[in-house]
Amino acid sequence: MQYLTMLQQIILVKNGTIINSWSDINPSLYNKFALELNNCLQDTWLGHSSLFRQRVATMTCVIGQSSYDMPFNGELKQDGLLLQPIQPAGITGNPPPQVKLRYSIDTEKFFMNQQSPGMSATNQGQPSEYTMFNNQLMLLLIPDNPYILTCLYFCKNWALSNGTVQTAHGSSNVSGQNELTVDRTQDVDIYGNVQNLYNIGDIIYINYGSNNFETGVVNAIDYTNNVLSFVGNLTFNHSSGEAITVERQTLTFATDTPNLPMEHHNTFVYGALYRLLNGDSRQNIYAEYYNTAIQNLVSNTKNTQSACDAIRFVRCGW
Repeated sequence: MQYLTMLQQIILVKNGTIINSWSDINPSLYNKFALELNNCLQDTWLGHSSLFRQRVATMTCVIGQSSYDMPFNGELKQDGLLLQPIQPAGITGNPPPQVKLRYSIDTEKFFMNQQSPGMSATNQGQPSEYTMFNNQLMLLLIPDNPYILTCLYFCKNWALSNGTVQTAHGSSNVSGQNELTVDRTQDVDIYGNVQNLYNIGDIIYINYGSNNFETGVVNAIDYTNNVLSFVGNLTFNHSSGEAITVERQTLTFATDTPNLPMEHHNTFVYGALYRLLNGDSRQNIYAEYYNTAIQNLVSNTKNTQSACDAIRFVRCGW
């Protein structure tokens, strides 16, 4: 359910007014509706710890490169960085199981590894350790193959802006290049203001949940041709129509969605109406709807094995 659809439902229930398009939303009349919807989404997200925030991102290592822009926007789970070993030559069948990379607090060791020319060749191999510093992910050993890393993390943004891949402009959209052509790089909010859909430093999710899912960190934006340039190269080819999302902390544009499965989006419609119907006889009805929807959302999440943060012993000294 998109931002426009949610506002249409809220306005219809509260005022009995049918909204046909984004341009019909008069900000002087409906600004509070949009505000309460965003407030409900934010409060729900922040009020339930990490229950809704578990996400998976993948990245491909570059041979000889030890530092990478963070491939996700959030907080890595404990033991949440997994590496897929390379299948030995001549071996067929299932690939080796993923292995956990150890976290190291010794950032100096990683910097020495990067800056010492004599160490670079001898320190190449399958990474076994990592550290994070200044929004950089650092690996040791230095990758000697294009290993695939899986990152298990808690995302910190509760809204998504959505777009699609478009017909390539120049050499974009293909593996080994660092550019992606998108349907638009700017959009209009409910106030009629043109805003950037993407910003430099944003982490873009391309075709999430598919076999060619990958992330890209925006390094430059061509607003004329709607081309995003990334810090690293694309791992896969991407076709017109594939989904692109970027996380943010407000529903801003018509096609924005809450950063939760679609079946739970009505939760925030109920919550916004509960706030807006103060003094109305229907307020208690939507309070009950909202509370029931929240209970279902929390219950569904808790039924997964790793729904909540856990305490683990990571070292024991006697």
